[in-house]
Amino acid sequence: MKRQKEFLLNKIGNYIPYYIQLLIEECDEILYNENRPELTKKDVVQGYNNLLKKNVKFEDWDSRLSEYFNEIYPFLHNVLSKCADQNKITKQEIYDIAVKHKMELQWKASIDDILIADGYIHEVQSSFYFVSPLLRDWWKSRHPIMKR
Repeated sequence: MKRQKEFLLNKIGNYIPYYIQLLIEECDEILYNENRPELTKKDVVQGYNNLLKKNVKFEDWDSRLSEYFNEIYPFLHNVLSKCADQNKITKQEIYDIAVKHKMELQWKASIDDILIADGYIHEVQSSFYFVSPLLRDWWKSRHPIMKR
């Protein structure tokens, strides 16, 4: 059981109680539906995948940006989508997106005051990463970047 606990926590990435709770609830539901007492790594993976398919738990992260920051939502959306697709995004890549959206002057404030302050991303050595791998994977599945 200890290995499954470690596997579950590693799957979440950052130990954010809300995300841990969501994954545990999904795993509990799998065990309940299959009338089994023992959690497996396969159950953790299935629970994680189930969470990605359920928009209800994460929809607020997207709708909050589109509702409260409607004018700059296309910029924020592009930054998060590229970050999710690549698992990180650099300052230069964000600036390039800002230029496309005519936000050269306010891009850094928008990143700091919205995406970092609200817990979407964090900065490590001039690159930005999603705070939660679960949110990143949900964003990637919800807003895929179409490759040509």
